[in-house]
Amino acid sequence: MNSELKPESVSKLLLWIDEQSRRCHRKAAQARFFALSLKAIQITMAGALPILALAAPSASSPSTNGIIGAVIVTIEGFQHSFKFEQFWVMYRQAGSGLQDERRLYELRAGPYENVTNADAVLAMRVTNLTQQRVTGWAATVQKALAKSS
Repeated sequence: MNSELKPESVSKLLLWIDEQSRRCHRKAAQARFFALSLKAIQITMAGALPILALAAPSASSPSTNGIIGAVIVTIEGFQHSFKFEQFWVMYRQAGSGLQDERRLYELRAGPYENVTNADAVLAMRVTNLTQQRVTGWAATVQKALAKSS
């Protein structure tokens, strides 16, 4: 069996790596935005609760405090359920891993050094990285679903 990849296959693979890397970094940025935004809202509301009680005792009714507390708990539940921080890290790692593989391949360094068919090695390593990402994502989602039920 010939394990040589055609030049157009290699160029398509490199384009795919670039596309996937950009996608991973975009998804990481989205997850980061949601993680930090929810945390900022939660901290602000938690900090506002005692200030409201001290500054304007008449405005700090039990129902107001209860609503603010419920919102804080709800935000915490969203953070726990949707795993924004974990996905932020996972996507960033995946995107960086793909970029690293491409860089090593182009320089013929690391696993691509002194290899007769670096193209096939690249295809295998990128496939393994992608499978690891999908497996990690699936495990995280299954774990979250198991905890929520």
